[in-house]
Amino acid sequence: MSIAYFLLSPRQKAILLALVKEVTIADGHVSSYEGKYLLFLNELLSNDITLNEDPYNLVTSEFTSAEHKFALITTLFIVPFLDNQVHPQEVKFIKDLVAQLNLPEEKIKQMLLWAQRQALQITEALDFKL
Repeated sequence: MSIAYFLLSPRQKAILLALVKEVTIADGHVSSYEGKYLLFLNELLSNDITLNEDPYNLVTSEFTSAEHKFALITTLFIVPFLDNQVHPQEVKFIKDLVAQLNLPEEKIKQMLLWAQRQALQITEALDFKL
């Protein structure tokens, strides 16, 4: 879990949650890990905000600080790695969205690697048995 979630406004949380849902269904299949992650994020991010706009079109105006962008990008990057099946539709959606933010390629790569490690920790935690 990213501490950056606590820096997001209710509107940003609603946008992020809507975008995560889109990535989760982009490959036409929701794995058990993706489903559990979505439930977790829903509990963490849900609020009373109703979006009347396409969340995809709100990214550049709403996610303006480094912390906001980090929370957005890493959260979206985590989803495809949860089931170890990175689908082209998931990649395209995230790649197109990230392109809106005009970030240096090296920073995007760092966030991608961070998200891979985070996804591994999430799946290990979900599989852990005593």
